Amino acid sequence: MKRNILKSFLITFFLSFNLNPRMINAEYSYNYFYNSKAIEKFANKDYEGALEEINKSIKLGPSPDEFYYKNSYLLRAETNRALEEYESALKDINVFIEYDPKMEKAYEIRQEIKYDMKDFTGAIEDANIMLILNPNSGDAYAKRGLSLLALGQKEKACTDLRKALGILGGSDYGIVVWGVIQVRCEGKKLFGN
Repeated sequence: MKRNILKSFLITFFLSFNLNPRMINAEYSYNYFYNSKAIEKFANKDYEGALEEINKSIKLGPSPDEFYYKNSYLLRAETNRALEEYESALKDINVFIEYDPKMEKAYEIRQEIKYDMKDFTGAIEDANIMLILNPNSGDAYAKRGLSLLALGQKEKACTDLRKALGILGGSDYGIVVWGVIQVRCEGKKLFGN
């Protein structure tokens, strides 16, 4: 479910920008072209193919406004994460954050990479940054709560998970958080098990 949400975000994010075909700078449209091809391949789970396209975009270097170039690093981080190449994914998301240090989604991706790497303390740090950028982020509270659970800090984790549920409500992710609260915080069994 998490990958589907991310995939939808990435596709919508990148394809929502219309390029004027008469753009003066060729690198600008080539970065966009390769990133678009990468998103399509990523959506079809052709991660190796997506990686090839992203590498072509990065090899071009930055265009004057660097928008599509910097987003190549975000795409490559997610692609490497899908390939379970976490060290490479972490390097790329760090490059992206240098370009755009105020984008909450970048810290969310980095938090998820660190969580996958079992760097739960680092994952908590990124969830904290997400909360600085957006104090009402249900995702950040949920992600911090899951990381705290992994570290055995059940009381703090359950507090964060309940805050997340209060913000997320009955959304798909909110229902997942509710299930985690039921099992991990309240010791209930779901579905009669």
